[in-house]
Order: sequence, then structure tokens, then C-alpha cells
Amino acid sequence: GHCNAQFTPSEFTEEIDIYYQQKAERFHRLLGQLERAEISPIRFFLEYCRLDGKDLAARTKLRFSKVKKHLTPDGFRRATVDELSAYARVFNVAVADFFYLMKLPEGVSLKETRTFERILQTVEIVQPPPVGKEAL
Repeated sequence: GHCNAQFTPSEFTEEIDIYYQQKAERFHRLLGQLERAEISPIRFFLEYCRLDGKDLAARTKLRFSKVKKHLTPDGFRRATVDELSAYARVFNVAVADFFYLMKLPEGVSLKETRTFERILQTVEIVQPPPVGKEAL
């Protein structure tokens, strides 16, 4: 027999599209606040992941008052490596992700490897194969 792939829209397609649109808007709003040093990287990930401070404190096993301090740029500067490692585990990111923003051109992506419990991150730039005149 033959198998024909067919896409059938779900009754929730519009809701799914709205969810991803809101997620993208939240990301760009938070990124702007982070770039203007209005929030810390911890606050960025906290709000992007839609957590609250008490939940983050429970997941990191840090006091809520400590988590609150780390939500500001000044408080973030005083966070220890152990505290940052705890946040990195919760957010499933490398500790290094709290310290840099990387903007890539369209079509370029990254391949990353994390070691030492997310403290060390190796990043390779993956570019698509050349097209047109660039291939020559």
C-alpha cells in the first residue's frame, strides 16, 4: 500500500499560534529589559519560563530572599558560582548563558556541548552550505 502524508489542522491550531506569538513577544520584551540592565539574567529566565520567585527558591533550594536579590542586576553580581549552577540546572542552561547574549545572522545556528554540570560550554557555529555564487 501507499502512505500519503496529510496535514489536518487541529481545532487548537489558532490557540497554539497565539501561544507561540505570546512567547515570542515575552522573549523580546524581556530581552530588551535585559539589554537595558533593568533586570538580571535570572529574572529574564524566571519570567520567560513563567515561574515565580517562591517556586524558583524551592527548586534551587535557596532562600526566597536570596532569589529576590538575584532578580536585580546588582544582586545578580553578588551571586556565587554554586547559586548560578543551581539556577542553571532549573532553567536547563549553561552558567555561561547568564553572562552573554549571542545574536546570529539568519540561517546560522549553534551546536553546544555542556560539561562540568553546565559550568563549561563549548559552542560551535554551524553555517548552512553555500548557495548560488557563494558555492563557487
